[in-house]
Amino acid sequence: MGGGLALFWKKDVVVDIESSSLNHIDVLINKGKDDEWRFIGFYGAPKTQSRVESWDLIRNLHTRFSVPWLCADAFNEITKTSEKMGGRLHPYWQMQNFCQALDECGLMDLVKVNKPWRFEQIWLEDDGCHDTVAVAWSEGGGDMPMAKVVKKVERCQEKLKKWSKFCFSNVTWEISKKKKQMVKEEEAAINGGDGAALVKLKQELVGLLVKEEKLFVGRFLQGAFYNLKPVQHGGSNSTHTSSVVTEEMNRELVREFSHAEVDMALNHMAPLKAPSLEGMPPLFYQHYWQSIREEVSEAVLDCLNTGKIPPGLNQTFLTLIPKVKSPEKADKAISDYILVAFETLHHMQTKKSGKNGYMTMKLDISKAYDRVEDIDMLIRKFWWRQRGERRKIHWKNWETLCKPKKEDGLGFKELAKFNDAMLAKQSSGLYAWKSILKSRKVISMGAKWRVGDGLSISVFKDNWILDASGGRVIDSVLGVDENLKVADLIDVNLGCWKNQVIEAYSMPFDAKRIEAIPLGEIPQPNLL
Repeated sequence: MGGGLALFWKKDVVVDIESSSLNHIDVLINKGKDDEWRFIGFYGAPKTQSRVESWDLIRNLHTRFSVPWLCADAFNEITKTSEKMGGRLHPYWQMQNFCQALDECGLMDLVKVNKPWRFEQIWLEDDGCHDTVAVAWSEGGGDMPMAKVVKKVERCQEKLKKWSKFCFSNVTWEISKKKKQMVKEEEAAINGGDGAALVKLKQELVGLLVKEEKLFVGRFLQGAFYNLKPVQHGGSNSTHTSSVVTEEMNRELVREFSHAEVDMALNHMAPLKAPSLEGMPPLFYQHYWQSIREEVSEAVLDCLNTGKIPPGLNQTFLTLIPKVKSPEKADKAISDYILVAFETLHHMQTKKSGKNGYMTMKLDISKAYDRVEDIDMLIRKFWWRQRGERRKIHWKNWETLCKPKKEDGLGFKELAKFNDAMLAKQSSGLYAWKSILKSRKVISMGAKWRVGDGLSISVFKDNWILDASGGRVIDSVLGVDENLKVADLIDVNLGCWKNQVIEAYSMPFDAKRIEAIPLGEIPQPNLL
């Protein structure tokens, strides 16, 4: 084939072709029926200068029908720089024009994922949910307390899946269906028909829209968080307890857990966070606690007080954040953005005067450094008189041009570095930075040294032993130099501890802790 678009479909599928061109095919499936929907095959212009025409075409197609639609595309454009591998930096304005067209048409990427099932908060407003849970929980389970609860939770999941499929899974489709029915009833009312049916449809539509909104909010708030493996609870852990723990404190620490503590732990959990593999968030247990408390609490206490947890019980969903392979540019650290957000909110909270208020919005926008790079690129093109895509010779690299004139440069500003310098200049007066600087002394008092070459670490004055109380050597042999350095205890040639020296200068319990600290074969700087 020499190019163009082609569409194939099975004989039993009812397809009506509405329009077509070299760049698109627009069809309706099941036209005029309740399950009507639209499909568009789209091919974006391969030439950059013609992309605007492609975006105008997709906007025009969007306005022709109001039914649900699917667009299978080769847009020949990207929405963010991470979608492009290698080559020149993609112009920001091209991506912006494309994203704007997608937003106006309500289009979004459909990514195939095995989305785990989740208990929805809005279900609690439906009596059918309560009836389903009551029936599922009333049935029997396993022999052991936790096995019985796990079986009942799994049964609740199975029955809620079937129930929700008929009551909540087609909300968007139902909204589209009601809108079509309203159009017909409006025409009938205009022609003198009874408007009671139209009023009823409007009420049903409002209910569906509210349901759709609550479903969206509930799904947005739910997240999967990694649960740490619980520590075995028992008296054996008191072997290495420091002497500052009294007998009364120790009895409190090793006593068995109680029903009241289970109640308190559940009440302190965020309702929609940390759902289990079965999809049940804390909200499920909190809402039905009066009915399920006895069995769930007994199962939890059985695990905590015996230290025996069934395999797989602590499994949870873990989201891994992918790292960029061979990164060429370093973005701001997350902590930088946290400080900016903290400073902004602090300013809003402390502002007491003036008529104008403030509000905050979290937006998904392009990273600031992308725009800075685009500006840098425009400056370079202007200086070398580059027009369009035709490149010209750059007789000096950009780094040289950005040097001061006294260093044979032209004094151009590197915007990224200039921006960092301005932020650093302003940071000295910020509330967040002042707080950090004031707490630095407190943090350093509790920090511990990671032993490298040991030259700057005092054996008796600094915190450097991992397991010791406070991180310092607890006691020393009389007559030992108080200014002794950790480097004096290390054999640099062999890359190991001088065991005989350590045992001569410290008590046996300190010696064991020191000798357990790993050393590198090559001396490294000490880190606090």
